[in-house]
Amino acid sequence: MNACDGSHVENPDAAQIEAVLGRLSAKNWLASSNEEITYIRAGPGEWAATNRSWFAVKHSEGSPDRHFRVEVADPARVVQAFTAFAAGDDSWRDGLSRQRMKF
Repeated sequence: MNACDGSHVENPDAAQIEAVLGRLSAKNWLASSNEEITYIRAGPGEWAATNRSWFAVKHSEGSPDRHFRVEVADPARVVQAFTAFAAGDDSWRDGLSRQRMKF
């Protein structure tokens, strides 16, 4: 897991994911899974064009027509999504109304 402040955690567990997401701020506004083509990313509040205490979660399945976004109010749900994604468990999508992004 990477953050835009340059920090990196290899194979993070739920506690490490929660710690990385908890450090997001105006200067460190994005966290991403380590994958480059298929990935999950999250940013907090206004830095991610969402409500102040929410997260915008983006997911890419490779091609430009397979980019999705959802806004999430519960930080624990974001941790769960990252944890399941890292484990290759597609259940991270459950209950998230992802919207296809248009470029």
